[in-house]
Amino acid sequence: MYVDEVGQANLATSVHDQERYLSLTGVIVESNHDREMLQPGIDRLRGYFPQSWRGKPVTLHRQEVLRRQGPFKILLDDNVRFRFNADLMSLIRHLDYVVITAVIDKRAHLEKYQTWHFDPYHYCLTALAERYARFLEGQSTTSELATGDVQAEVRGKREDKRLKQAYMSFYNDSAHLTAIPTASIQRALTSRELKFGNKNDNIAGLQLADLIAYPCYQRVKARQFGQECGASFGEQIADIIEGSKFRRSAMGTIKGYGTKWLP
Repeated sequence: MYVDEVGQANLATSVHDQERYLSLTGVIVESNHDREMLQPGIDRLRGYFPQSWRGKPVTLHRQEVLRRQGPFKILLDDNVRFRFNADLMSLIRHLDYVVITAVIDKRAHLEKYQTWHFDPYHYCLTALAERYARFLEGQSTTSELATGDVQAEVRGKREDKRLKQAYMSFYNDSAHLTAIPTASIQRALTSRELKFGNKNDNIAGLQLADLIAYPCYQRVKARQFGQECGASFGEQIADIIEGSKFRRSAMGTIKGYGTKWLP
């Protein structure tokens, strides 16, 4: 499962409406599909742009693509942008993957827990990891155990160290955080160590997570507050994710399975 975030984890920023929420989105991809379909698909999209820019490899970052600056300025050409958008949408639609998105209202979190505050990023990651473990459990058979691991994008030495510790705590003793027995977590997740990666290393899963994280956040928030969904490009991506990619129950329920609102 590849993880990307939208927003800031700092609880102090919850006083500002535009920084009130933090969202984490996890993209679950089977390893063979990752290697044979996802990576080549991302590389085809990267083929629209220079291989490097100012000494660094060019990889797909949603904000930079939207700005159409630097190596992405070719998207100022309407014809190129139309083809790129069509190819991107086709990739998002036809790849085989499962999405889980958790959103935390940091202001409500502060109000609910007056004396104890679970770090918002860690809280969201725990929600993702719990549902990921349940997903893997559901994929297992009597003859074959489905297992996986989690990779997040590097954020900073201090933040990454704390996140590693939080993930290890969840792995070693999930009972104090979730209803899933620790033994079940350890059967499903192959390592107590959270992996880290950088999209600049051309990790396709992290780039896909980056491209869909904001539309997923916007859709979960809209559903939480009963808001109408628009027809923008991001909303079209969210339509695909909601239509066929969010994890869901056997009865087709997404809320609580593929999406989680916190606290």
